[in-house]
Amino acid sequence: MPTNGIECRELWKIPAEHVLYREDGTFYMPLERFPGALCDANGYILFKTERDYKECPQLRIGVRVDVPKGIAQIPGYVRARGGGTIDKEAEDAIETTFTLERDLQKALREHIQQLDDDLRITDGGKERIVASGRIDITAEDKQGAVVVIELKSGEADRSAVGQLLSYMGDLLAEDASKAVRGILVAPSFRDSVVAAARAVPSLQLKKYSIRFSFEDANQ
Repeated sequence: MPTNGIECRELWKIPAEHVLYREDGTFYMPLERFPGALCDANGYILFKTERDYKECPQLRIGVRVDVPKGIAQIPGYVRARGGGTIDKEAEDAIETTFTLERDLQKALREHIQQLDDDLRITDGGKERIVASGRIDITAEDKQGAVVVIELKSGEADRSAVGQLLSYMGDLLAEDASKAVRGILVAPSFRDSVVAAARAVPSLQLKKYSIRFSFEDANQ
């Protein structure tokens, strides 16, 4: 039986970025990234968007999240121990997002200098696990600062900023002697994200785009 959110995600193949665990399913810290999931000893409830999470009538969201009757009573609960199903359309949409972000991560690892020619990847080719989750790419710049790189295949919102800052805070807690900065990579950014970046000098936004080229193949 899993004992934390990371184990739940890996064991039950939960298609979520942030997964929290509570054995009886009644009390959690707030979800910060989406898709997100709340787990108990037998299964999980998946929230595709922050709006779905905040509008769920079974949750009492404050400093902590109370679920008086447990998450197993929420419609859409997946009983992972003993089998369960998840809405196929939601599953396909989430998996598509994950696939795009995996492809983006792979491409960026192979061409990190295109993002910043001062960077050197230091995570050994694997996502680094910290208290708040998994860092997409961890690097170091020529000044010796740790650089946390977070990738989004769609428009980046405030939750992406919170996610990145949490990772940066985790690394500072591990070693306060090293400077830490963050780079958020996405095709577009909400105005709230741009505003946040103005107030946080150590946070940099990088926009990416995909270009296609075509040539005749029937000559």
